[in-house]
Amino acid sequence: MKKYILDFVVKHNEKLGGRFGLLKLTPANGSQLPEVIAGQFVQVSVDGSKTTFLRRPISINFVDKKSNELWLLIRNAGEGT
Repeated sequence: MKKYILDFVVKHNEKLGGRFGLLKLTPANGSQLPEVIAGQFVQVSVDGSKTTFLRRPISINFVDKKSNELWLLIRNAGEGT
């Protein structure tokens, strides 16, 4: 399995109800997504945060190859999410 270090931009932040949300991300440089599948984890870094030093592991919920999007289902649990 290959490791990638990529920058993404939030294309859409959808509120699902309660404390849950769906982040739809796309590569910042416009490149194609690497070969990833749902269930794998990404390590999310929050740039510019003074209280979030460590990356947050979040499982990939869905990969939309047509839209070149990576979806992350998150639960707001504090800083970094």
